[in-house]
Amino acid sequence: MRLLKTLFFLFSFLSIIYSQPNGNVYTDSYGLINNQNVGFPFTITQISIPNDNDALPYYYYVTFDSSIVMHIGGIALSGYSNGELWANGIMTSKRINDYTAGSVGDTGGKIYYVKNDDPPFGESWLEWSEAVNKGARFYDGDGDGVYNPVDKNGNGVWDEDEDKPEINGTVTAFSVFNDGVASADRKFTNMEPQGIEIRRTIWTNTNDPNLSNVFFVRYSVYNSGTIAETLDSVYFGIWNDSDIGNYTDDLLGSSKDLFTGYTYNFGDDVAFGYNPPAVFTTLVGITENENYNLIDLSSLETAYMQTSFVPGDNVPTEATQLRNLMRGKLPDGTLIDPCNWSEGTVVNQDCSSIDASWSYSGNPADSIGWLNNNPMDETSLMSFGPFTISAGEKVDFTLAYHFEKGESALGSVTEGLATAEYIRNNDNVLSAGNENSAIPVKFVLEQNYPNPFNPTTTIKYSIPSVIARMSGATTRQSHELTVQLTIFDVLGRKVATLVNAKQAPGNYKVKFNASNLPSGIYFYRMRAGGFSQAKKMMLLK
Repeated sequence: MRLLKTLFFLFSFLSIIYSQPNGNVYTDSYGLINNQNVGFPFTITQISIPNDNDALPYYYYVTFDSSIVMHIGGIALSGYSNGELWANGIMTSKRINDYTAGSVGDTGGKIYYVKNDDPPFGESWLEWSEAVNKGARFYDGDGDGVYNPVDKNGNGVWDEDEDKPEINGTVTAFSVFNDGVASADRKFTNMEPQGIEIRRTIWTNTNDPNLSNVFFVRYSVYNSGTIAETLDSVYFGIWNDSDIGNYTDDLLGSSKDLFTGYTYNFGDDVAFGYNPPAVFTTLVGITENENYNLIDLSSLETAYMQTSFVPGDNVPTEATQLRNLMRGKLPDGTLIDPCNWSEGTVVNQDCSSIDASWSYSGNPADSIGWLNNNPMDETSLMSFGPFTISAGEKVDFTLAYHFEKGESALGSVTEGLATAEYIRNNDNVLSAGNENSAIPVKFVLEQNYPNPFNPTTTIKYSIPSVIARMSGATTRQSHELTVQLTIFDVLGRKVATLVNAKQAPGNYKVKFNASNLPSGIYFYRMRAGGFSQAKKMMLLK
């Protein structure tokens, strides 16, 4: 198995060198699906996502400085339907390939992509209509709930009251795959398809220098309802098989505080020398349903686990073993004891105080906590749950894959943890620069547009939401708030009330028509819960 993996990887790597001989910066096509070459270009400062000549491009091969750092990345899911346990995934080196291209019931799939410099209302914008029909997001400029990218005023540029695709950063791509592989062709041959669609959006953002070596992926797990009205106790996991140069000397680490897992080297690597990079996967956020309600991560059960526990592959052979891994346990259902674990050691910390479900949660650069001490070919699984997904509903998982290179192997870990902290604490990363898909993480009252105006202008605002789960129940904090949006003149007299109603969390916009008011300066104020803010605007007739 390992020889085949190495040969396959060498072939992929040589094809990259042959086709893209331009130093550290690569622009590679991503995706060949059902013999339909889509040509999806990613340009990232130091990494490349090369051609995937498989018909199922649901995982990632990534190079950094011309050497491999991630051989395969995939996903895993488990849950209950009608009281029966199921588990599936895309974990190719574990021989788990349970997904096929397209939506449930389709016979094939396609990658749709759009770049931030594509012509407005051009071919990519029009083709995005197909993606929207499959679940892709878009900016609803006219607020009618329908994607219709039309240049209404014929000025050749996009205006805020016109629709456009979801454009996150430099380039955005969307594709769909589903768990329709027949039972006989699965690793767990007693598992049947569950009618699950994975709607995947992937993007880069090179406009932010802190994100130059990052690509983002949002997995929307959708229950089509064709098999079960409800998918219960669903866990979703990110599976990685990172190979940093020489794959036999890799180590794992994690941080539960930052919801990140990573692969690194302790010292030199034959491919990278004295300062090999570290490979990180950081959770950006989890949302559900159409309002993109942000889930409180502290209310979830989370885990980061090895999926190779001894040299060689310890592969889950049945659904219960994969389910156990996703819940932070060994395949047989037992917990790791950090105080007595052959693959790791605890330094400068009381081992009994360590959360065993997050493997190797110490900091190797500071030599503290639970550390991996047996370099080998590592694979890992970072999981989150449980969720209940009713028919026609979905849960979105947004992750950042980032690749860091410091002054030394452990310096790369320090750099990666700093980037993970930036991602976790930066609201703009979560919103990805797209107003319609932005997840409200705080109250926002935006400046009206246009300003000055005559006689109409648009005011946008956001109401945040946090979903908490306690004792198995779901509660929505601030699910609905009374929102007031009022207009005042310079003397403080109220001249209009634009909103006075209970509103669910989300992003809103309202038009103000001042045709009956004289020119001058006006103020608009928003109140919602404990939030209150006012802004100034100018009417010029």
